[in-house]
Amino acid sequence: MNMTKPSRRLPAGPDTAAGVRPGPGVLGLARGAETAKEAPEREPGTEGTLIVGEGIQVKGEIQSCDKLIVEGKVEASLEAAELTVREGGVYHGKAVVKSASIDGRFDGDLTVDGLLTIQAGGRVSGALRYRDLKIERGGRLSGDIDLLDDAVAPAPQEERLEEAAAR
Repeated sequence: MNMTKPSRRLPAGPDTAAGVRPGPGVLGLARGAETAKEAPEREPGTEGTLIVGEGIQVKGEIQSCDKLIVEGKVEASLEAAELTVREGGVYHGKAVVKSASIDGRFDGDLTVDGLLTIQAGGRVSGALRYRDLKIERGGRLSGDIDLLDDAVAPAPQEERLEEAAAR
């Protein structure tokens, strides 16, 4: 008797490509009407996240993205809450974000309304505007670098000292 085990591999359906797992943040590949039973459990904090993996190149304008993680190459404009350029990743273009962490390369115009962290392997060049800055030993900055305009206002303690001196 010849008994063969059925294949464990699911055939690719019309809404999936071979080797691609649909999910949130995967460019247009998320399934539409999933029921609660069919929906896979999602990792916390992944909704609105776009990951450009190693060996991938993206060009254009990135919209409706809360968090962008760059491991490949991105040439784009971006408005998001968070930008992460990992080691080996390259971002070229314009980005306006609330926070950024750079361990790869960023070339272009970068505006960070919160904390910009440049990791030891990070390189940032171009026009940079930031509110808070942290550079690890080995991180590099070059170009037109300045604080955001309203960030140069005196701190509350300095204001009190100036008021006391004026009296």
